[in-house]
Amino acid sequence: MSISGGDQGFSVRQIDCPTCGANLSVKSADSKSITCTGCNSVIGAQQGTLLEQFEKRSPERHYFEKLLELGDIGNWNGKVYQVVGRMYYSGIWTDWDSEDNTWWTELWDFEEWVLVSEDKSYIYLSQDKDEFWLAERFVPKTPNVPKGFDKNFSLNGSGFRGTYPEFFTGTLEHYEGEFSWFPIRGEKLRLAEHKESSSSDAVLSAEERIIDGDVREVE
Repeated sequence: MSISGGDQGFSVRQIDCPTCGANLSVKSADSKSITCTGCNSVIGAQQGTLLEQFEKRSPERHYFEKLLELGDIGNWNGKVYQVVGRMYYSGIWTDWDSEDNTWWTELWDFEEWVLVSEDKSYIYLSQDKDEFWLAERFVPKTPNVPKGFDKNFSLNGSGFRGTYPEFFTGTLEHYEGEFSWFPIRGEKLRLAEHKESSSSDAVLSAEERIIDGDVREVE
């Protein structure tokens, strides 16, 4: 992916922040919430009404070396995307150690950047302290996140055994930008993934948002 800076990308509407009056450019017609770059208020991207206010947190406390900036323009597979959102999660990563025949856990945190194209296609660029990786939406044959640690779970149909299963349970600590849903600080994320096949580097993953103990969304 090639990236260029600046805010010269596309937008679908302009709204004014109800708290500080800053003019905000909404990039996607699907967006439901947007954070003000001036005062950090969270605003409904459709109605322009105040949803939440929270203090800005020091980037040094939460973020790795910045990979992208909100408003950056990127090209992926011949299509232009704009960076519209960023989230930061922290929690526990668990994966299966086939050599020792046991589960292995570690503390883990990562950022996820949301990029949208003018035709409303989404891609997600994530990074941790060691690497970054790109994800695209897909429709799994069995879209479920196991309740426990299942080393044989599959998102590719009941006849397929997933390889290298990994799980993450964490908390949304911070977010900024615009989103096609309403993020909530403190909501839980459960993520399950496995390699598409033993001979492929592609990884399939599904995640669910948990708010006040209830699963609100699975994708």
